[in-house]
Amino acid sequence: MNRSESFKALLEETENILEKRMNPQGARNTYRTYRLHCVSFIKWIAENYNCTTLAETKAYVTPWLQSRAKLSKNTRMVDASALAKLYGQARQCFLLDSPYIQSPSPSTLRIFCMSTGLVGHELVHLKKNCLVRFNHQYFIRLEMPGELRMVPVVDNREAVTRIIEGCSSEPLWTALPDCFDYEAARDHYIVRLYKKLARPVQSLAESERYCLHSTADVLDKRALFGVAQSTGIYDYRALARKIGCLPELNRTKP
Repeated sequence: MNRSESFKALLEETENILEKRMNPQGARNTYRTYRLHCVSFIKWIAENYNCTTLAETKAYVTPWLQSRAKLSKNTRMVDASALAKLYGQARQCFLLDSPYIQSPSPSTLRIFCMSTGLVGHELVHLKKNCLVRFNHQYFIRLEMPGELRMVPVVDNREAVTRIIEGCSSEPLWTALPDCFDYEAARDHYIVRLYKKLARPVQSLAESERYCLHSTADVLDKRALFGVAQSTGIYDYRALARKIGCLPELNRTKP
């Protein structure tokens, strides 16, 4: 999807949300003002990031607000009010000088993402009660529009628990560090989770095997499906490549 198509998709979603949450007829001036500020935001998103949904844009709110730091206080207050209406949160969450702004350090984010496989547009939806224990295993409950996932915590369970307990805001983080390599952390998580779920290939029936033809490796279909459910990535070929292209320790051989 090119920039123009991305902008059109974001604009349509933005207008639908604002119309549902506001009364364009009864509050026409306010609606127009909020729409104008939201359009400025999504134009900036379309020019700088490859986002096609508002859920994905949430991770880049803070950089946009920072880019407007030299504007008048009144303009920045309207920015915050418009985004609050767009995302359904309190205005304080979008004020850069607000105590409600909470951001993890890069080292904290690295531990958390390597242990959960979550990426930027997913992290902004986490709440204080997102850590769930079931059958002696810990999960992150991820609720996003139209999606609910229970994400297993792989390794560093105590560190993940401390990170969540140390957050005082709802959602956990209202801002995220720039230039963090989410994909590298997710790739690590994918391999670690697969290794925990995979059965010995010798015990698998032919129908339970996923053959990676490029390397002649054989993967456990059930484990691969478990990874897909946890990450929301249902491109099995792409997942298999991530696992199969890593050192032999990280994959199952026949």
